Amino acid sequence: MSGQKWMILTRNAVVCAMIVTLGACDRSAFGGHVYSIPWSDGALRDVGSKVQAGDVIQFLESDGTSSYSWTASSEFIAADRVFRTNDYAQALSLFRPLAEKGDARAQYRVGYILSYGNGVKRDDSAALGWMMKAANQGNAMAAYGVGFAYFRGIGTAQDFGQALHWFQRAADKGYTKAQIQMGVLYENGSGVGRDFVQARAWYDKAVALGDYQGENNIGVMYHNGLGVVQDYVQAADWYRRAAAHGNPTAEFNLFKLYSAGLGVPKDQAESRRHLSVAAEKGHAEAQFELGSFTENGNGTPIDARTAVDW
Repeated sequence: MSGQKWMILTRNAVVCAMIVTLGACDRSAFGGHVYSIPWSDGALRDVGSKVQAGDVIQFLESDGTSSYSWTASSEFIAADRVFRTNDYAQALSLFRPLAEKGDARAQYRVGYILSYGNGVKRDDSAALGWMMKAANQGNAMAAYGVGFAYFRGIGTAQDFGQALHWFQRAADKGYTKAQIQMGVLYENGSGVGRDFVQARAWYDKAVALGDYQGENNIGVMYHNGLGVVQDYVQAADWYRRAAAHGNPTAEFNLFKLYSAGLGVPKDQAESRRHLSVAAEKGHAEAQFELGSFTENGNGTPIDARTAVDW
């Protein structure tokens, strides 16, 4: 049965429940089909297999108001399902005609595929062009992509001012990755005056929406005394919060605190535990450090074979 309405809540489940409870959106108006989809995921994971051609997808932005509707087409659904099988070459061939007709979500997908070059020739300049088209139609993920291109100088000259502009557009829509990047720009004074208060405010916004990289970054501010009195105890507390949410950088930062006894008792066993977790989660610096620990026997038996593995 087509013609159903689906409301996509682009925030974490707790906040979504609050929005519905507060009456900012009416669950009944959408027939009860309410789903939460992480902003970082371009695919319609929760509803992709259920949406039919003609269904209306209503996207809810960060302020609790619906920002735009999108009517699913059979062509986009077919392309999306191929995309979720990781057959990017085939997905690109299906998304491109839709993108050329002005479908913002398809434009974002084309840019995404070209930026990674998985199964297709990587083309950073073309990827940026497609992302820009989608961003100018209000697509937050695409706006973040444009901002990141300017931030890194990928497919264009590096320009922190432009990065700030595009990250801001995405951040204002509740895209937490962009909020984190806004914090980074203000923390470092890149493209804007250095402002630790603004940096902290953006990190807090991201944390409130369920992006726990912000917890680690707040910990770094206490660790280094950025806009606050240096406080290793507070730093450790924020790192623990981020680590509990699976952040490998926070695990690595806890390793450093326990190694030096900063804000926590000096404890080589606990230090090593955090280092191991960070390494297992793919943190490159932690893997290097763990290899050094193992090779030299620092807090662990000497094991050259394990050291080489890391």
